Amino acid sequence: MMNSNIVNHLTLKPVGHYPGLGAIFDVYIDGVCFLSTIAKFEQRFHERLNGAYTAALGCKDIMQSLTTSGSRFMPYACDCGEWQCWVFQGVVSGYDNYFYWGDWRNVHRDNKSKATDGLYWNYKEFPTLCFDKSQYLAEITKARAIIVNDKASQQILGRS
Repeated sequence: MMNSNIVNHLTLKPVGHYPGLGAIFDVYIDGVCFLSTIAKFEQRFHERLNGAYTAALGCKDIMQSLTTSGSRFMPYACDCGEWQCWVFQGVVSGYDNYFYWGDWRNVHRDNKSKATDGLYWNYKEFPTLCFDKSQYLAEITKARAIIVNDKASQQILGRS
């Protein structure tokens, strides 16, 4: 369960590579794997997930999206090797001394007209996360150091 405090603690753990995303990181919020929080929330829509999420926070998200207010990022994608198959996304916002993650969605369950078929999943009640800017940026900096030394990521970023 996530911390009930107002400010969350972000940890990014390197977990290998994903085709087209380079080095990827799993997200931990307040010491808990973020995927477990998502899975628990999504059980209200379906007893089992229709897709199998895997860590997918890739080099472009780490190097660009996570520090650009208004950017959409993808912490989890399908484990089949085609990340577009099943995607969980959020939006980054930065204000004063904080970064926020919110505006969550699964792009394959985003069509309100399919609600009567059970195919619209409303993430309005999924928590917005708040991070202290200095802790957040320190964690991003550690992940960026891994990406800078990763050949596959550098190719994806067009730097090799």
